[in-house]
Amino acid sequence: MMSNAQAHSVCSNKNYWVLGASSGIGLQLATDLARLENHVIVSGRNATALEHLKKQYPNHVTVLVFDLQSEDDFLIVKKTLPELIDSLDGVIYCAGICEYVDDLHNNRALYRRVFAVNFFAAVDILELSIPLLKKSDTRGCFMGIGSLAAQAPFTRAQAYGASKAAFEYFMACQRIDLEPIGIDVCTVLPGFVKTPLTDKNDFKMPFLMSVDEASQIIIDGLAKRKKRIIFPKKLYWLLQIYRWWPQLWFGSVAKKMRRENDV
Repeated sequence: MMSNAQAHSVCSNKNYWVLGASSGIGLQLATDLARLENHVIVSGRNATALEHLKKQYPNHVTVLVFDLQSEDDFLIVKKTLPELIDSLDGVIYCAGICEYVDDLHNNRALYRRVFAVNFFAAVDILELSIPLLKKSDTRGCFMGIGSLAAQAPFTRAQAYGASKAAFEYFMACQRIDLEPIGIDVCTVLPGFVKTPLTDKNDFKMPFLMSVDEASQIIIDGLAKRKKRIIFPKKLYWLLQIYRWWPQLWFGSVAKKMRRENDV
């Protein structure tokens, strides 16, 4: 991993837009990027949290409150963003929600809510960002937070896992198509990170990491222009083994994870 000095030299004095910046990984990334003396536009629904961050780094943070599920907000941001900044060196899409399927009924509304934020909003944000990323002095980078949950099927995670799998495939395709116009695409695949989102989980989370650890790994990968940032490696390789031998996953691990009231 790069030293703080190395990361500072590569990831400083740039323009970033961090979405989902009011909590969790997004908040920590926005904080660390501001510490590195970048200009960081922070977006999320929680205006209080965003304004608190701006008070900490008044010369480096600009607040752009934005509800990704609001069409009206999207139209406002589409007009406002180019007025706030001439170019972007990086856009980091950290927004995400998780809703578990707690019975055997596939609730369409639940799936639509999860996909609206985890997938479709990301598509819209990339479309909105491309003109500004193309104006970067170096190469613009669009980074998105996926999940290791998409590497294997988990009980109750139908909506969340499917949305993250779709997002990962979308990002891989965009990496091919945006490279010729000077935009890099990076997908982050974290395991369990302690955030307000994972605090709601009622099961044991192996290899649980702090947001500080996650942010440092992501910034290190951003500085190195990695195409995929995966952590923790132990969990990733464990899931890969189970993907290679699906009968082992379904025959032992998946069944043990299932709760009695799920059937």
